[in-house]
Amino acid sequence: MSPSWQPDDSFLDIENGEIKGVRRVKDALQRHGRHLGEGIVTSKDRDIDQVRKELLHEHTAPGFQQWQLPVALGPNRDVLAFMTVAEPNAVVPEHAHGVELFRMVISGSMFFNNTELKAGDWMVVPKGVSYSLKAASNPGYISYHLYW
Repeated sequence: MSPSWQPDDSFLDIENGEIKGVRRVKDALQRHGRHLGEGIVTSKDRDIDQVRKELLHEHTAPGFQQWQLPVALGPNRDVLAFMTVAEPNAVVPEHAHGVELFRMVISGSMFFNNTELKAGDWMVVPKGVSYSLKAASNPGYISYHLYW
């Protein structure tokens, strides 16, 4: 594990008057004939696996994979959603984000401050508050999280 790892929240930067993560979603959907905000999008849609691959977040802690989901929520489309999958016992080192974060465990479990969070459990991390996570030894840790 790299002790120098830090989260990359640059997807929330404003570029040409738009949040970069929102532009990324729009571009990925558009390449597959879809448009953000036009019609319902589901995880089972044709080509959505390819869209997901295009939205892979490359800068993650070792043992973790993360994808930006092809959505932008809220009245200003400034709430972005991600899915994270972890290898057993993978650790996200102590870090903080420049925005609030909501995380919900979908399967498996993770530890935060020696408390095990299992499927259905969630946490809210305020902007600037430092935390770390450890995936449990059981396989299959998956979480969804929102940044705003």
